[in-house]
Amino acid sequence: MKRRTHLKRQAYRQSTMGAVLAMGGVGILRGDPLRYAWSFRRNQLKRHARQGFYKGLSYFVGGQGKPVVFVHGFSDHAGSWADTVAMLSEQCRVIAIELPGHGDSIDPLSDDFETLYEGFEALLDLLVPKHEKAILIGN
Repeated sequence: MKRRTHLKRQAYRQSTMGAVLAMGGVGILRGDPLRYAWSFRRNQLKRHARQGFYKGLSYFVGGQGKPVVFVHGFSDHAGSWADTVAMLSEQCRVIAIELPGHGDSIDPLSDDFETLYEGFEALLDLLVPKHEKAILIGN
C-alpha cells in the first residue's frame, strides 16, 4: 500500500513539473518564482486587453460597454486583475491601470500625492469620456 501511494505522489510531481515547464515556468527552476508569477499574470491580462502608455503610466484596455476601472494595491501590478478582466471583458470595457512605480509605469518624479493624482486623473479623462460613468474597483 505504501508503495502505491509513493508511486501516485511521484506521478503527481512529474505531471506538475511537466505543466510548469509547458507554461514556460523555467524561471521557477532557475530560482526566480516571483518574476515568473509576475510575467505569467501580465501575459494572462494581455490576452484580454491591449497595453498602452500615457504620461509614463501603463494601462490595459479591453472589451466594450460600460467602463470598469481596476487599480491594483501597493507593490502589485495590473496583472493581479487578470482573472477578473477575463471574466468581465465580454460584458464591459475593462481598464486596468498601473500606478506610478509599479509594473511598466515609470517611477514618479515626486512623492507628492497631488502630482500622482493628477497623472491618474488625466489618464481617466483620456480613457473614460466625460458623459460616461465608470465603476472604480481597487484593492
